[in-house]
Amino acid sequence: MTNAAFGKKVLAIVGLACLCAALLAVPAYGFYYVHDDSVSDSSDGLGAYEVFMVVDETAVGGDVHSDLMFVPAGSTADVVLNEGIISSENQAGLDAMNAALIAMHAVDVQRESFRDQDTIRVHGRLSKGAEAANIIAEDVRLEYSVRGRTIPAYLDAAKKLDRSMRAGAVATGCGVTIRTLPGNLPIVPVKDAGVMAEVLGLVCGDTPVTCTGPDFHSTSSGDYGDVSCLMPLLQFNTGGFRGAFHSPDVEEDDPYEAYVVPAKIFALTAYRLLRSGADRAKSILEEFRPTLTREQYLELMEGMLSEERVEPQPLPPLDPASTVV
Repeated sequence: MTNAAFGKKVLAIVGLACLCAALLAVPAYGFYYVHDDSVSDSSDGLGAYEVFMVVDETAVGGDVHSDLMFVPAGSTADVVLNEGIISSENQAGLDAMNAALIAMHAVDVQRESFRDQDTIRVHGRLSKGAEAANIIAEDVRLEYSVRGRTIPAYLDAAKKLDRSMRAGAVATGCGVTIRTLPGNLPIVPVKDAGVMAEVLGLVCGDTPVTCTGPDFHSTSSGDYGDVSCLMPLLQFNTGGFRGAFHSPDVEEDDPYEAYVVPAKIFALTAYRLLRSGADRAKSILEEFRPTLTREQYLELMEGMLSEERVEPQPLPPLDPASTVV
């Protein structure tokens, strides 16, 4: 029994950062005092301060204004002023959340270019967003994994993912850092896995057994794929557990099926491969053609350890005094 090529994972941790640091560096002066330091019942017992502040934003085309804010207990003057400046200057900021939204849409657009036979899988999540609804996002993180049936296919998909991240940054003027980590290679099945079918038939008895051939493809991935690119491997799966895969509710259901049956399969497989002068093992070795040499494997893994930085490219602010001519 064999499982065909599983997918490769490339983890791209993408930080789409705006120029909030530069925005915060604009001279702004504020005076504030704690008007009432009583604990607010609506703050879940954490405490909140009612803060009255006066902020001078004339340096960025604004005015001098006062505001009343509720901030968490322990907040500093710098936090209060930064929040006031950012939320009042949306039109001058570079929002990393907007860059992330464009990047995610660009990733979806790439799916039309993935060939069906390559079984490309691109999964992502927003691991860090904006600090609050009315604050321009300074640092937004996206995490993606890319899997495919062959090495060239998932490397192609990974390049399209990277350019989608750049597109979000370029469209909004934000910067982006793309960090890529290598994952697991696609599984290369052996041509003749007949020995596994024989052993499973003997050990499992009346239990139904499903055997897959070299053309079978599963979208799962694991370190098994890495090894199968270098040497011939035989794989089997057994039961004895219940629950949904990749979830915390997986638990042992049948100890004999979970532990004893696999041990029998391993032992009997080794015996059948090695008996009669290891004829069957030698046959499998002779037919196997490695996808990569050891040196090529290391080069591929190290080549995917990369970090790319695109610097922010904001446009100069418009003259507040300019008018339509």
